[in-house]
Amino acid sequence: MKLRIYRFFSSFLMVGIIFVAALLFVLIVCNVKTYTFVGNTVYQENEIKRLVVTERYDTNVIIGSIMSYIRPKKGIPFVSRVRIKPTGLNSVKVEITEKKLFSVSKLSDGRYLYYDSAYNVCEVSERLVEGVKTVELPELTKEPEAGKRLPVDDGTIKSLEILDKELPKRELTVDNTKLSDDGSIVLYKDNIEIRLGQRTNLAEKIQRLPYILPNLQNQSGILHVEDFSEENTDIVFEKT
Repeated sequence: MKLRIYRFFSSFLMVGIIFVAALLFVLIVCNVKTYTFVGNTVYQENEIKRLVVTERYDTNVIIGSIMSYIRPKKGIPFVSRVRIKPTGLNSVKVEITEKKLFSVSKLSDGRYLYYDSAYNVCEVSERLVEGVKTVELPELTKEPEAGKRLPVDDGTIKSLEILDKELPKRELTVDNTKLSDDGSIVLYKDNIEIRLGQRTNLAEKIQRLPYILPNLQNQSGILHVEDFSEENTDIVFEKT
């Protein structure tokens, strides 16, 4: 009986020694010296490092990697997920998953409002992210909040839905889109201002553009599509 107890405590002591040795090895040896960031397009490397490496354990290869799954990073603007993976005793790969920014609108106070394809606010920031489609929105109904519905009236949402469906369908890209408080819509492409008027017959108006715009290359002016309908098919180009 005593021999069995002795063996048990010897095994327990051995496991404890191995655990402590492994822990000391991790704490002393596995400190991060090299960070490799993947998937980051919004921030410069020194910026994203400052936002990700915020806790003491983030500087340890093993502990930082485990904690990135157990306690995910939250509250980093434009970032939805951070995963840290070991690549060596002293190096890690930081995988950044950014929020999918569909459009951006500049607010009256100089900030930028970003929203996704479901018309939910992603971010409100002073930072302008390049390559995001620009849209001028009418007056907001309330202060925008990340994760909440885009604070505009239902008519504006409906107009955005038609534009976002019909323009890609017709393989049309524009430089800017403007939606005014009165419901009127204007597209800007190169030096052409395309006035679509109200939302009435909006899809039909957009359908006409692929046939007209190629004939206006290298010209500047206003394309009046406001009054287009089945009864009135006249579209006037006003040179400026």
